[in-house]
Amino acid sequence: MDHCCNWECYKKLRTENIPIQPRTITKLKIVFFDMDGVLADINGSWRQIHQHYHTDNNTNVENYLKGQLTDEEFIQSDINQWRNTNGDLPTQNDIKNIYKNAPLMKGSKTLMTHLKENSITTAIVSAGVDILAKQIQTQLNIDICYANALNTDKNNNLAGTGTVNVPLCHKDKPIQKILKELNIQPHQAISIGNSCFDLPMFYAVGIGIAFNPSDSCIINEADHTVPTKNLEDLIPLIDSYLQDNQP
Repeated sequence: MDHCCNWECYKKLRTENIPIQPRTITKLKIVFFDMDGVLADINGSWRQIHQHYHTDNNTNVENYLKGQLTDEEFIQSDINQWRNTNGDLPTQNDIKNIYKNAPLMKGSKTLMTHLKENSITTAIVSAGVDILAKQIQTQLNIDICYANALNTDKNNNLAGTGTVNVPLCHKDKPIQKILKELNIQPHQAISIGNSCFDLPMFYAVGIGIAFNPSDSCIINEADHTVPTKNLEDLIPLIDSYLQDNQP
């Protein structure tokens, strides 16, 4: 584990104070999950594609965190590294094939079943690639999925651009949108993430849980930390907040 946030930290770009909801849960109704390193046992959905095509996006990350790229430009710069020697981009099916064997995090199916049995809505909120997010949504029967899209042309080839549904440093925004649409209050929601980029998810709800944490930034600000790679280990903690749901 990397015990500190170095250059990959959202706080270096988003410096304004983010409103933090009171740290409490009453009548839990929804649990939000980050994807990479939480639901998927991978280092990153973007990184999976870069590894497949032997490309590197470290420069893009640096430029983004310096404020030199918008989220849209960041995604576009990544995608256009995947062109072949003829200048062609992969198809959507090519990307799906890269992800087809992406491993789920241990215990994910058990946890989702447990949440369903307790009538808890589940949601993915990820700045990762929506192709993998939708695959995991289907595999785990998750209710809601927000992630970033790879735009395609009429022939299903990548178009070289993306649609930003979850800004990397503003993951609180889609959570606020979902809560409003479902008429759920922040104190009825839990967020689960593994890196400093997930802290805005924590601030937007009543409780934030650092699962499989990758840096000390999220450990220091999480309400709870579960340092394992087994999502079943979250069940006793979530159950402690479900007690108030009993009739």
